[in-house]
Amino acid sequence: MDNTILQFLEAYKKLDILCKQTLSSNIGISTYIVQMQTNIQGHLTVPGWNDDFKYLKKLRRMRNCLVHEPDSYNNVHLTQNDIIWLEHFYSRIMEQTDPLSLLYQDSIQKEHYQSVPHSTADSHELEDNESDTKQFVKSIFVALFLALFIIAIFLILLYLY
Repeated sequence: MDNTILQFLEAYKKLDILCKQTLSSNIGISTYIVQMQTNIQGHLTVPGWNDDFKYLKKLRRMRNCLVHEPDSYNNVHLTQNDIIWLEHFYSRIMEQTDPLSLLYQDSIQKEHYQSVPHSTADSHELEDNESDTKQFVKSIFVALFLALFIIAIFLILLYLY
């Protein structure tokens, strides 16, 4: 067996054990993936959420292939980067900078922000931001309408000639 495969499996097991402990689960990384999959807000609020989600799923597939399929050692193409990524993700969980930790921290901040009374200056700033957002969305719709109008005129002229 290739040394890279052994290193990968060791890094995966280490991360899996950490996930089992932190998530109070028997299936570790799979539970982490399921929690990412079911938290719709994560991909909207946590930078890199989708990349981490896809890479975790890829590495779990590779691990499952190595462990459960016969003669899979030649079919799974691991790189040192895969091992480094697993080790880095382990560190991120320990430092609470992984996707689920960041999502949790974001939800705590939002709860705190909603429970703290805000000054009228804060509410005016929020109203200004909402107004800017509405104006931006309106300008996008106007631009789309104009583009569709121009395309329609072009198609009509093309049809006539």
